[in-house]
Order: sequence, then C-alpha cells, then structure tokens
Amino acid sequence: MASILTDTATTIPGLIAMLNDVSEAEVKAQVATALTDIHLDHVLAVTYDPASKPGVADALLNELIESDGGVSRFTANALEQAPGGGGGGDATAANQTIIIGHLTDIKGAGWASGTDTLEAIADAIQTVITTGGTGPWGGWVLPVNAQVPERNKGSKIEVFTNEAVALVVPVYDADGDPVDLDGETLNLTAWDQTRNELLSVTATGTTTGFNATIPKLATQLIGTWAVRTTDANTTVITQGVFEVKSAPLTT
Repeated sequence: MASILTDTATTIPGLIAMLNDVSEAEVKAQVATALTDIHLDHVLAVTYDPASKPGVADALLNELIESDGGVSRFTANALEQAPGGGGGGDATAANQTIIIGHLTDIKGAGWASGTDTLEAIADAIQTVITTGGTGPWGGWVLPVNAQVPERNKGSKIEVFTNEAVALVVPVYDADGDPVDLDGETLNLTAWDQTRNELLSVTATGTTTGFNATIPKLATQLIGTWAVRTTDANTTVITQGVFEVKSAPLTT
C-alpha cells in the first residue's frame, strides 16, 4: 500500500502519520469546546444560572426552567400536564388547614404525646390484658354476649334442669301453613329413652299451635314428646325430640 501511494505522488502517507501525533489532551480539548459551544457543559460541569440562561431563550431546557430566587425550578407550563394538574393537585393552603383541623379534633383536648399516641394506648391495653393494669386502664374488661336460649327448635323442645318454663309452640301442616288449634284442649306428654313418662301436662290450643308449661325436671336427658287431643280419639297432633339440658342449680 505504501509503495502504491508513493508511486502516485499523493500526500496520504503524511496525513496518516499526522494522525498518530494527535494526543489525548488535544482530543479532550476539542470535545470540551464542542460541548461548550452548545452549552451542554451547563448540565453538570458549569454553574447554571436560571436568572441568566445560556444559549437562546426558547431552547428546551430554558423553557422548562425558571428562577426561584436564583434557584432553578420547573415552570408552571412544564408542570401543567403532571399528575393532578398544575403540579399541586388539591393540596391548597385551605385544604391543608382543613386536614390539620381534623387531626386536631382527633387528638382532642389535653392530648399528650407520652400517653395518648396510638402506640401508648396499645401498650396500655396490652398491660390490662396481661396483668390487669393500673390507673384509668386498670381492671379486667370482659365482653358479654348473652342470648336467650330457644326452647323449641322445629319439632325439638329444649328445657334446662330445675326450671319451669312456658312454651309457645307453633305447629305447621305439610304445606307449611300454621295449624289452627284454637279452642282445643290438648295433652303434652314426654318420655325418656326407655319410655318412662317424664311429664304429662295440659296444653292449650292457639290459632297457630299450642301453649304449655313444662314443670321442673332434675335430670339431664334426651327423650321424646307428643301432643294429643283429649277426646276419645286421642289423636296425635305433633311430636318430636325432648331434651333436658344441664344448667346451674337454683337454690
């Protein structure tokens, strides 16, 4: 290649030789000059003064930035498409005042950081649970969820030991309609599992079933019951399971 270039009397060999003489410093200097000419040096290497912007006023960066007492900040136009609109959403001074007012109401009068924070309250409750606590949080607090027990559940009658209880028992026919027993004098009898009679009481018919009072029974058990008419036919009106459940004794 060198022989060809020499024979053609060109200066290319000299130019190639000159390239080998370019130093790293010269390359960096030329690049730095190029960046300075287009003001990219103001991104990181040179102070950017928003009050005296380099380059032309309508350059992209200059349109996005304005001076806030010598400190760069985005212009309103630059932020108008930001989430929430306008860059601030609804966080106006008025709304902030409302929020602060609500927080003050939640804290209440006499709020103290040492005793009234959520953490302090949680700690006090934990102390009550584990030790009984002292002061205004002292003493055990147990939830109460009392419920009157059902005496008749479908065809099952449930009573407790040592109680006399009046029952109101609905009776339904095969279509689910109430059976009118109004004016009927009936008999309710209950037996244990070995067919020993536990009780036999009068039941009064109503327009939707019958009423009867169960006397006190001392023994816990499961048996059966039936209601019959008191006429010569002694027709069985209805029947079911009879259970006497344990309950605290009365004095």
